[in-house]
Amino acid sequence: LDDADVVRTRFGACVVAGPRAPLGSRRAGLKLASGSVMLLEASFRYPFGRARDEWSSCFSLVHQIPNSSPPRFGSQVDDRRNALTCIGAITLIALVTADICKLSWGGGVLLLFYLLIAALSPKQLMNAIRADILLIIAGALAIGKGLEKSGIVNFVSASLISFAKPYGRFAVTGIIYIVIWSIQLFINNSAVVAIVGPMIVRMVEEDPTLNAKTLVWTMVYAAGSSFTSPLGYQTNLMVMPTGQYTFGDFVKFGGAVQAFNFVAVVVLCTLLAPHLPGS
Repeated sequence: LDDADVVRTRFGACVVAGPRAPLGSRRAGLKLASGSVMLLEASFRYPFGRARDEWSSCFSLVHQIPNSSPPRFGSQVDDRRNALTCIGAITLIALVTADICKLSWGGGVLLLFYLLIAALSPKQLMNAIRADILLIIAGALAIGKGLEKSGIVNFVSASLISFAKPYGRFAVTGIIYIVIWSIQLFINNSAVVAIVGPMIVRMVEEDPTLNAKTLVWTMVYAAGSSFTSPLGYQTNLMVMPTGQYTFGDFVKFGGAVQAFNFVAVVVLCTLLAPHLPGS
């Protein structure tokens, strides 16, 4: 086992770690004895398949480390694979940004490319698909659809906006942010934009004195800044099960950030309205 060629040919593996001989000894490298513990990298097909007899004759206990995947780097093949992985991701971003392809099927093609160059294994791909997160997101969209169909969201939003108009442009901008924040406590940000967007259009049509760019950019920043609820943004939902966060955790740690974001967005979007992009 102290010979790399023997380990590779007989066991289909390579030594990652094991007991070492002292520096300066006549026989450098591994110093194996009865009861030694070794860490080997090998495909599961060797210890549990084609080289089972060899492994059984030398090791009294073989344990596979779950979810282990040693990093691949150093060889020319690894360098080329890493370069292709980066080029593929950059190409997808560029194509989606230029509106040449949709992210949905472009991402699917990129995943197939990663499988082809062995940058990603089928098992890793399947493990990355989190059914619980997908169900949470689907449930959030369903809640939003129900609130939209019931008319509750539009009624509450219209009432708050009519209340804010007499107090000036900062109040209108602020109430837009508050409406979006309150809706995001229960539904996804995409559903929020779908609900609030048409409402802003109607507001500007009814009152030409309102600055459409201010309201639209407030909606954009507010919809992308959900810090007090896990339902308001996809990334919040993604980290919630793994981190075992609760709704209270988001309020506790995101409340101050949400308040600061509210002030910054309302003030800047209102004051910088002439310089904001858009017509």
